[in-house]
Amino acid sequence: MKLFRNVIILVVVLAILTGSYIFLKNRDQGNSSDDDSNDIIKIFDLELSKIKEMTVETPEGVFEFEKKDEEWTVVSPAGLKADKNEISSIASNIYSLSADKLVEENPADLSIYGLDKPVVVTVKTEDGVTKALEIGDQTPTKSGYYVREKGGDKVYVIGSYTGGRLKITKNSIRDKQLFTVEQDDITALAMERNQQKVFEARKSGETDWLVTYPIDATAQYSAMVPMVEAITQAKVSEFIEENVTDLEKYGLNNPRYILEFEASGSKKKLLLGSEKEKGSQVYAMLDGDNEVFTISLSSFSFLDKPFKEIIESFAHIVSIWDVLKIEVEMDGQKVVSEIDATQEGDGDKFTVNGKDASMEDDRGSQPFRKYYQALIGITLYDIELGVEPTGEPEVTITYHQKVDPKLVKLEFIPKNNRFYYVVKNDKYTGMVVDKAKFDEIRNSYKNLVEVMEKQ
Repeated sequence: MKLFRNVIILVVVLAILTGSYIFLKNRDQGNSSDDDSNDIIKIFDLELSKIKEMTVETPEGVFEFEKKDEEWTVVSPAGLKADKNEISSIASNIYSLSADKLVEENPADLSIYGLDKPVVVTVKTEDGVTKALEIGDQTPTKSGYYVREKGGDKVYVIGSYTGGRLKITKNSIRDKQLFTVEQDDITALAMERNQQKVFEARKSGETDWLVTYPIDATAQYSAMVPMVEAITQAKVSEFIEENVTDLEKYGLNNPRYILEFEASGSKKKLLLGSEKEKGSQVYAMLDGDNEVFTISLSSFSFLDKPFKEIIESFAHIVSIWDVLKIEVEMDGQKVVSEIDATQEGDGDKFTVNGKDASMEDDRGSQPFRKYYQALIGITLYDIELGVEPTGEPEVTITYHQKVDPKLVKLEFIPKNNRFYYVVKNDKYTGMVVDKAKFDEIRNSYKNLVEVMEKQ
């Protein structure tokens, strides 16, 4: 009996739920039908490809655009460097314009909609059709803009995005790309930090960069690429002030950083001042152009990079297959190594003081290669400028190379008990290296000799 009662209850509940579902579904379908009939309120219905001229009247002035060879150009004001995509966006947002809703017909007071002093966008087609839209204020909720077809009697609301694309300002359509150069176009680069020059570098070949100031060195490729990319991709975030008279308030009277580059024979300088937003936006200007703008710091993480992290850290590095002979003078003896190696590594031959050194050790490695790696593994400890090393070198390493320069002579002159100054081909490099690095050379040479003596 109890089971029968539970079944009856379940049937009743199921019937109620089914009826409710059918009722709600039918009601929603009815509402949907009503809404669909009011969804689209067409204001303009033009063919985008036929729009050939546009004029935008704003409080800043009148902007005129003309389409030539499928590209939009600025007719006036003369000299305005505009973003073609921004101009094209005006046409693509107005040609098939729809309203979200009708607000009022025959309005008595246009000022409540900002339509007493509207921005007016006029478009002309190749068929001779002219349409003009008046754009007023944003709605109180910022969800749209009040508009009216010029000469019409109805006020509508259009979406905030569309309205924003049509109600342009001079700065909103300006080209924000700072430089029209490709990475390969840049042939020289220099940076100043706090009124002190950090480095100067010049491109050598396809990818190599050579530092020419404050010392002659090879720049790290991984350090130079982000700098070049930052320049080519630099964009204005916000235009701040034209014809600026007070550079100090932007930190540009004494710029914190200056990036100078050369491309296609011309030089440009980007000056960076105070941060507008900590770690995010910085005030900037171009040398010779009296306008302040902001740019993002996201691509400029290298600005405070120490100089020694910009250059290659090796006293001298060269591939083993590009070397014919190495002479090492250290600890009162001279070791002469001759090398016959290829990039493929097949059949490489090495001799040390006239004896074969091509053998492998018990682990299948060639001790000579470890010795060579220790020689080229002498790395920078610090940069020290403004000195002239004196005295005799304690260590001299001379490379006879297949590639230019054919002869590289490194002399390591004591600075004190811990460090050496590095002199390359009779010129002080500005580099200081740790004497402890030479223990690696001693140990690898000792191991090489032990293996050679077992043969």
